[in-house]
Amino acid sequence: MKTWAGTALSLAVAAGGIATLAWATDGWTVWTAETTRRQAVLNRPTTLPDILVQRETGEITGLHSFDRPVLVVDLFFSRCLTACMAMGYRFSKLQSMLSAMSPAISQDIQFLSISFDHANDGPGELAAYLHRFSANTENWSALRVVDKQSLDELLDSLGVVVLPAPELGFIHNAAFYLVRDYEIAGIYDIEDTEQLVRKITDSLADS
Repeated sequence: MKTWAGTALSLAVAAGGIATLAWATDGWTVWTAETTRRQAVLNRPTTLPDILVQRETGEITGLHSFDRPVLVVDLFFSRCLTACMAMGYRFSKLQSMLSAMSPAISQDIQFLSISFDHANDGPGELAAYLHRFSANTENWSALRVVDKQSLDELLDSLGVVVLPAPELGFIHNAAFYLVRDYEIAGIYDIEDTEQLVRKITDSLADS
């Protein structure tokens, strides 16, 4: 199965060079552990923490205030021109696909793009990110975590690895997280849009 790890490696090598990548991935071990890390998240009851977040509108709210039956979550930083661009495009495609299937389905889904660049992504950057992908903000919000400790808690709960890289900003694993009742129900490669659509519709049918 094709995974984002290979794509991320190619992008990072092209942009920053092999030496940078080897340093940032701790001797190449990060991406080879991706499947194991995802399985560890799914093997334990993992609840999305109810941390304080700031929306692209500037509003501060709790993460659990997004109370639609299904949440689809990704992690990004707005300065990224590689992996995060691909994720934004796929999120946009996913939102359009589900909206075309049924307005009722769209009303039951909330898309959340959460920045891990605590220092640089404020409401303006979040709003620009959504605009870049023509997001329908009725059910797609971009968020920043209010404090660093809560950000670390969120990254740990999702099994997300974020490593600083001098020339790239960050290197990070990329995936879409399917969340039901604030529990992690699935982790999907960003290329697996059709599979994720099936899982979302099946999940809503079982509600």
